[in-house]
Amino acid sequence: MSKIKFTGEEARTIVYEDSEDFKVIQDGILETSRWSELHKIVVQQISTSKFFDSIYSRGLTEQQDEQPYEYEDEVEFYEVYPISVITTQYTRDNPEDAKPIGYNSDEIDINPGEEYKEESTEELWGV
Repeated sequence: MSKIKFTGEEARTIVYEDSEDFKVIQDGILETSRWSELHKIVVQQISTSKFFDSIYSRGLTEQQDEQPYEYEDEVEFYEVYPISVITTQYTRDNPEDAKPIGYNSDEIDINPGEEYKEESTEELWGV
């Protein structure tokens, strides 16, 4: 597993998106305590296109003025690899009644391959 090392200040520039060579891909909360949040950040190094992650803590109140990596002299970012993951979500709607996003019945070709013939109401309903 490859890793890169930074000073706390260099790592903060990455978290605050002030680095020219690193782009933040994800920054999520792992856990929360009364006074701080533990974050996992994933960044991409632009010059190499590699991805790295690291964990940092951030204060939650004005009394807990804790910045990312504030108390660390050396910070390690570990190389990570993107993978695709299929997730299951749950909805209160019956999936049999669900319509795809952007669904519009006027745009659906019911008989693909057949030429569309517009029929009058009289022809459809015998009126």
